[in-house]
Amino acid sequence: MKTRERIASTTARLFYEQGYHATGINQIIAEASVAKASLYQLFHSKEELLRGYLEDKARDWWTEFDAFRGDTPEGLPMLRKLFDYRMHLIQTKKYKGCSFVRIAYEIPELDGASATVIREFKLGIRTLISTHVRAHRPGLDRAAAADLTELVLNLYEGSGTQAYLLRSLRPVEEAKKLMEKFLA
Repeated sequence: MKTRERIASTTARLFYEQGYHATGINQIIAEASVAKASLYQLFHSKEELLRGYLEDKARDWWTEFDAFRGDTPEGLPMLRKLFDYRMHLIQTKKYKGCSFVRIAYEIPELDGASATVIREFKLGIRTLISTHVRAHRPGLDRAAAADLTELVLNLYEGSGTQAYLLRSLRPVEEAKKLMEKFLA
């Protein structure tokens, strides 16, 4: 594994398991088995490490979701698949909640490139939901479609947090049922 990959992999594991503030540069250097000069040659600051971590998480999420959803039809089936994917992540990974939300809560004053990555990722989720709400209910006016999009988005986001807090898939399962009810 190349130096950059070792640093990125170690950073991702530590930021997700311990949090951004609890993870120090020296710990990343030690656990990645790299020289301090090598780390700083590739990443000039901890903020650059954070941005890289978030960019990798976003890219990986979309790549894995695309593979998971396969040829799922547009509309309600795709929205169901979004909730199914969240349950899949909870079941197959050491789920501690959404990586992006965890960072946003840990660093509420976050600004700059890392904040932009978080916002763009969450905007992508909103756009995905909006596209499939409109595909499922093409006759809705713009305001009604926007309201349903926000409802589904909040069910999706809230269910992830509740699933982590309760250590259960139930909040996601219930949110998925509510989403189906509201879109019926």
